[in-house]
Amino acid sequence: MCLLIGNIGIASCQFHQILTLNLTNREKIMTQLPTIRIKDDIDEHYDARFDVSGDDNIMKQSIDAGTVGIPVRVIGKYRQVDVRYRQTPPPQYKGHVLIVLDDGGKIFFYPPWHSKAIRSSNEIAQFENKRVVVVGKILPIMPPYPRDAASIVAPCVVAIESIELAP
Repeated sequence: MCLLIGNIGIASCQFHQILTLNLTNREKIMTQLPTIRIKDDIDEHYDARFDVSGDDNIMKQSIDAGTVGIPVRVIGKYRQVDVRYRQTPPPQYKGHVLIVLDDGGKIFFYPPWHSKAIRSSNEIAQFENKRVVVVGKILPIMPPYPRDAASIVAPCVVAIESIELAP
């Protein structure tokens, strides 16, 4: 129940109701999304083979627009990863991260060549080595590097909407 005193009270009350409704809808949507905890969950929710061939610019535009992949929740441990072709010790972290699933499977945040693959230092500091829930769209096979270079064969999540600590 809202106590309304003038226009400000009405606006504040309506904003609170809208905010509560939006949070409730978001929580409902998040719990209805397919959940990826192990690598086999990807195959269960992705019924067709993902085609990574074709025009590289179209693929990049599709990733940028969030028009590829299926919406999912990915649950696992947030870790930085060295994506160099020749990984000589010590590891060199440049902002690329992945989620380690419960069975050891790995899901990258965007293809390493994509600008959004480089995560902020604040995000890394907040989530590094912690169990997280990521809401985004999964691609069962990462699109290859546009310049015909060697590519990592692994799934990736794109169009990331949120990253939160897992309960």
